[in-house]
Amino acid sequence: MTVKISSEKRKKFDEERARQILAFFFPDKYSDSFLSERPDIVNKKLGIGVEVTNSQNPYIHEGLSRASSITGKREEELSWIDKENIRKQNIFVDILPEGQFLAGMTFWGSTDDFMNIFDKKTKSLNNAGFQIFKSNNLFIFAWMVDKEEISEFISTLKLRLNASNQLKEMNNQNKVESLNFDFVYVFNEHTLQEICLSDITVYEYFMDEQAMTVISENSFEKIIGKKRKEFYNR
Repeated sequence: MTVKISSEKRKKFDEERARQILAFFFPDKYSDSFLSERPDIVNKKLGIGVEVTNSQNPYIHEGLSRASSITGKREEELSWIDKENIRKQNIFVDILPEGQFLAGMTFWGSTDDFMNIFDKKTKSLNNAGFQIFKSNNLFIFAWMVDKEEISEFISTLKLRLNASNQLKEMNNQNKVESLNFDFVYVFNEHTLQEICLSDITVYEYFMDEQAMTVISENSFEKIIGKKRKEFYNR
């Protein structure tokens, strides 16, 4: 039997992992935080909210979700959505000797889209129903992303901030038309970069592999209810 984690549980696992990473680096701010909705992490006492996402292009997420739904199933177990995705060639499939499907996808171009993700989350921050705090922050997982891509993202944020400030000065605008995040956290393997959007100051923090393993295992057990080995060996 193929053991899978639902997309909702996987999302919560990522959110809890982000929460524990932040608590590791900034215990005064995040040790008493908890998971919530819109934003994903909250510390009500200190007035902090954090939305969690990752840098992958949304198309990648959609393709991986489609492939995950199909992989491990036999033909009689496919849903009508699975069959439609196969028919439309949204994913490609192979059939294993045991009769189970193995699904995957191809994608040309960059798999990560920092600015698109940032803009979408900023739009969400300004939508009705999003809880606003004194400090509104964004956490981005950037797994297997080159440091140059992260540096380019930070440079683009800085250029945009400078252009926005110049425009306000030219138009003598003193009020802020929309909310923006106060801090953006970018986590890449074992390195966390903290970006202060008021002046694009960047601070870098490092976590060793053992600490990251403990956080991942603790997060998995908290959200799934079992240790990782117990879950996959059942």
